[in-house]
Amino acid sequence: MKTLLLPTLLLSLIQLSACSSSSDDYEPVFSDAYLQFYNGSSNSAATLMAEVDGNTLGTATYGDASGLITSQSGELELEFFRIDADDQQVILEEVTVDLSEGEKVLMILSCEYESPSFTTHRYIREELEAHFRLFATSVISGSEGYDLYMNAAGEPFSAAHLLGTINLQQFDELTYWDPDTDSDYFNEGEYILYLTTPGSNVPFFESATISFAFDTEYVLALRTTTGAIQDNVVIDLIINSSAVANYTDEDATAQYRVYNSLDDADSVSLTLAGNKGTTDDTILSANTLSDFSEVEFGDYRLSING
Repeated sequence: MKTLLLPTLLLSLIQLSACSSSSDDYEPVFSDAYLQFYNGSSNSAATLMAEVDGNTLGTATYGDASGLITSQSGELELEFFRIDADDQQVILEEVTVDLSEGEKVLMILSCEYESPSFTTHRYIREELEAHFRLFATSVISGSEGYDLYMNAAGEPFSAAHLLGTINLQQFDELTYWDPDTDSDYFNEGEYILYLTTPGSNVPFFESATISFAFDTEYVLALRTTTGAIQDNVVIDLIINSSAVANYTDEDATAQYRVYNSLDDADSVSLTLAGNKGTTDDTILSANTLSDFSEVEFGDYRLSING
């Protein structure tokens, strides 16, 4: 059985001497093999990753990731499972992965939980200085993909750069539009991400300012949100940690609906009042459910009018 180290909650700091320019003398910068699990199945339970007949390596709920696992090179037999109401393991999948020195394997769960899909993505880790690498994937089923744009914080969308079209289970490294003479990778700094439908130049998604402050590899994962918000897309930012940052559209509206369970009233009049002076009035018959209404994000008070 391979020797596995504890999951790391911070970026790995293991570094070796720089690689030779000769491919024949190539030595990996990182001496271990690496493994991480991301859960992108929207109707999933908390899902565990373990060695077959061995130790549990990590767990992830929807939109989260396990910690980074370090291991020796070679084949590793994995099983993914959930715990049912009787505290019994329910095996979802068994997967054999080939781990290599200096390489990270990212296992991604997507699709419906009743028929899950586990995909394996891998890349060679590199020693970086004042730069970062950026990868992107999607776990959104039934879409035609999304065009991903990016620019420096403070610039308008008209100055944004198209990085590519992100499709379900595709895994691509993105190219920086303004590389330095010493590196083709992205400069560390603050950026904004945008999404459009394929071929459109009108964004339906604009992230908050994102600080890419670590010399490491980042993975953008597009998924749907479990909340009721406009356009229903979230971008998760995965690094070598169990901490996954989640970004929704800065301008998205929230949605709500109301159910009138009062049997002794023909109808009720409701008012939703926001802290910015906005109000929304609804008249609802007994035992009926209203349509969805859109409101801006904020704090609200729901009142039943006499």
